[in-house]
Amino acid sequence: MKKYALDVIIAYIVFFALWSGYGMVFMDKFEPMMAVMHPMGHMNQNVVIVLHLIQTLAMLWIWHNGVGSNDVKKGVMFGVVYGILIGATDMIWFYGLIELPQDPKTVQFVGHVVISAVVGAVLAKLYQSPDKAIDDL
Repeated sequence: MKKYALDVIIAYIVFFALWSGYGMVFMDKFEPMMAVMHPMGHMNQNVVIVLHLIQTLAMLWIWHNGVGSNDVKKGVMFGVVYGILIGATDMIWFYGLIELPQDPKTVQFVGHVVISAVVGAVLAKLYQSPDKAIDDL
């Protein structure tokens, strides 16, 4: 259980760092969306933090119960598939809402795939087989 909690914390930090850097690098691509978003000071940051934590918990649950490998290639592929799932879900908003600017959709989709692939690789590096993890309890 301690190992799983540590994996969640590490994955959450990696997600946060990568999404923060991604946002800074591609800030100009998301400029058109500012008109339909809450200003930074008015965004309910606590809800956003909890939602990202839920996303991280879901990813780790799927990883530990479905893939569970220390093979980095499997971790990357898991992250790619997970990123495609999250990216496709995001694209529903881009194509479904009338007022949502279309400019950043490709960058957003690719961001989900690449960032999730990196987190998948990290999960593979952190993974311990269940027989080793039992010693951690």
